[in-house]
Amino acid sequence: WDSKLFIYDFAEQLLLEISLDWDIDHAMNADFSPDGSKIVFMGAPAGNHDFNSWDIYLWDLSSDLPTNLTANNGLRDEDPKFSPNGSEIIFKQN
Repeated sequence: WDSKLFIYDFAEQLLLEISLDWDIDHAMNADFSPDGSKIVFMGAPAGNHDFNSWDIYLWDLSSDLPTNLTANNGLRDEDPKFSPNGSEIIFKQN
């Protein structure tokens, strides 16, 4: 339960942990939207480490915190990816 998400700025040679202040454990498998304004990823609500605790999160890079898209559904949600035009997200469940 120790995965973290980072962004590396090649121009500035700066590594930034983007998931540091989120109340999410094991953030992983991120995918940028086609326009680069959002990231979708999987993680578990902090402290919730059972088999079905995985959720799909969406983070608009202009906001402070991600939104849990699949909260409280009791199912294991994993490996999200944006559609080519960015209007949909595909992921696997259970």
